[in-house]
Amino acid sequence: MALVECSQDLAIFFPVHPRTRQRISELDLQTANGRLCLMDPKSYLEFLALQQGATVVITDSGGMQEETSFLGVPCLTLRENTERPITVSQGTNRLIGRDRSLLKTEIRRILAGDTKKASSIPLWDGHAADRIAQVDGSPDILLHSIARFFKFLPGEQKHAFLSQVSQRTS
Repeated sequence: MALVECSQDLAIFFPVHPRTRQRISELDLQTANGRLCLMDPKSYLEFLALQQGATVVITDSGGMQEETSFLGVPCLTLRENTERPITVSQGTNRLIGRDRSLLKTEIRRILAGDTKKASSIPLWDGHAADRIAQVDGSPDILLHSIARFFKFLPGEQKHAFLSQVSQRTS
């Protein structure tokens, strides 16, 4: 397992999906060196905090390629290509593919301080909602769209949010 090999160079925290944990158990893969920590899945905010504090993120997720580039954290992607090429050209992402040797080389390079710095990526400035609202000229459309999304929140959170939206748009 490549992560076990990589954990010789740095501690690895791996939030594991239950199916993946079961598969690791079925294959009797060894994670016992103490530097590969299999963790229960994390909430989105907990997961972002893990990424922000990471020395490097190893992933195959397009979303994580974007998040690490925004956070300025080096990202090594275990794929041959990406649907988010801006994370490679302007972000902190490097495509590794399935090459274990390249993965270890890149980890050692990052640990030595040779990291890829993200440039300022156009439109990644936190003002997407403002630009969307300007298309129609009315923030009400944006608020109603958000309200439709948040209707799936449980109980009190949903009620409080929808009340605020209703007051602002009436």
